[in-house]
Amino acid sequence: MATTRCCDRWWITPANRHKGLGRRATDLLLRRAYADGARTGYLLTTTAAPFFETLGFKPIDRAAAPAAILQTRQAASLCPASAALLAKPLQG
Repeated sequence: MATTRCCDRWWITPANRHKGLGRRATDLLLRRAYADGARTGYLLTTTAAPFFETLGFKPIDRAAAPAAILQTRQAASLCPASAALLAKPLQG
């Protein structure tokens, strides 16, 4: 059974950057998604694509995303069309 989980907007404040918090938060979210049955993680970002690419995410064309991702409110209306869509295969 396929499920879509959405983690609505989160960020690390400037004062707390470069401490590994973003990496740990992303790892936690991806491990929970995997435990819930997800096998690919997707995200939209307007500013942090380089950071997520260091974590193994790759940019993909929005047309390549599953319909369940494109139908989230983030993809459908909250994030601008210029936001990068990235994906990463998940492993247990």
